[in-house]
Amino acid sequence: MKERKQLKPLLYTSLLGQSLLESYRMFADWIFILKNAAVDIGFFIIFAVTYTFYFNPKIMEIQSSLTTLMSEMSANIPSDSSMPTQEALIALSSQKESFTQAFGRLAFLFFLLLIFIYALWCIFQGTSWWLAHKKLRHNVGWYKSEQRFGALSLIWAAIFLVLYIIIVKISAMLTVGSIELVSVELLAKMLGVALLIVLYFASISYSLLDMKLKEALKETFVVSIKRAAVAVPAFLLIMVKFYVLYGLIMLLGLELVPKVVLGLIFFLPLTAWARLFMGVVVENSVK
Repeated sequence: MKERKQLKPLLYTSLLGQSLLESYRMFADWIFILKNAAVDIGFFIIFAVTYTFYFNPKIMEIQSSLTTLMSEMSANIPSDSSMPTQEALIALSSQKESFTQAFGRLAFLFFLLLIFIYALWCIFQGTSWWLAHKKLRHNVGWYKSEQRFGALSLIWAAIFLVLYIIIVKISAMLTVGSIELVSVELLAKMLGVALLIVLYFASISYSLLDMKLKEALKETFVVSIKRAAVAVPAFLLIMVKFYVLYGLIMLLGLELVPKVVLGLIFFLPLTAWARLFMGVVVENSVK
């Protein structure tokens, strides 16, 4: 990681304060803000258009077919305990085969959607993080940055999936008969905490894209744990800013379209700053 001259602490004496001041100084660049906004908007536009005009119609069509097949299968099953007629058994067999094929197509479509989202995430969000690294004067090329970003994204997604399965299984184990000891609200909060923890580690690792993958993972845990006194407050500050901005927009009581437009105007620059801020914090922490 390239060494850069430290800012002289004027009003701030802590590492967090210096990083915050430095991030604001570097953020005062309209070209950088507009580049990040264009990349982030591109991500949402391509996803929205592709999902609306390709994935959603196909998903709705298959779901409609599955609903129809389930109704037809129910109609061929006697309401009493008697055996279905020969004609009904033949119809059920054909409907079951059609249902299996339709369900397979739906599963494959969701798999394609997942791959599509992952590809968009890597291309656009990876580019946004690469722009932050360029602003931080880190010597890393776009392609190499994309490779590392994609690998790290897979790792953190897998970790969150494991945490999700563990939390859901614990919730199921704590269910006695029809009594759920873990409410849906509590389950959602537990999953939210797990997601925040993964995002904390992920944001630090994305700030280390100028390192090789193994080195970046090692430094991620070093900064996340040994430098937690700085990294945790930095991450929480970012989350608080997003939460406060979201709350203020909701308080305005605007219609959907003005709300989305206002959200984009404020959230996109805040997201660009957040990447810079975490990058500066991590860089100062590993020096």
